[in-house]
Amino acid sequence: MHTEPVLGLLRALCGGLCPGVLEVVAHDSRTAFAPAERRIMVARNHLSAPTPVSIGAMLHEIGHVFVSRYHLFASPADASVPLWRFSQNAMEESRVHCFLRRRLGGADEYLKALFAEGDLPDADEFESDLMAEAASNTI
Repeated sequence: MHTEPVLGLLRALCGGLCPGVLEVVAHDSRTAFAPAERRIMVARNHLSAPTPVSIGAMLHEIGHVFVSRYHLFASPADASVPLWRFSQNAMEESRVHCFLRRRLGGADEYLKALFAEGDLPDADEFESDLMAEAASNTI
């Protein structure tokens, strides 16, 4: 599947749901909202997946546009950047999905399609990073 028609669909969806101008671009591996750049990146694997998956990815990031404020926090100087990013994102995930389900009643099916793709962080790897960080910060 070519990604340009899917990107066009996602750009139109984003433009209709978000105030202001946000750039929507394909990325080799990440799907994320970059607030400083006013950009939503959508991983190419989502763009080549069935359309509900790509729409779910876009809706998820649009939810971050409206709800997430983690970009306003100063990262601790000694914080592990990936761990900091994961922890900030983890705090926002349920807020984002609750917001989307309330504001856009049909969003739930698209979110289910997205997360059925298995695009979540590897739990074993993430947990070991978290435990290593916690162990190094014990009093």
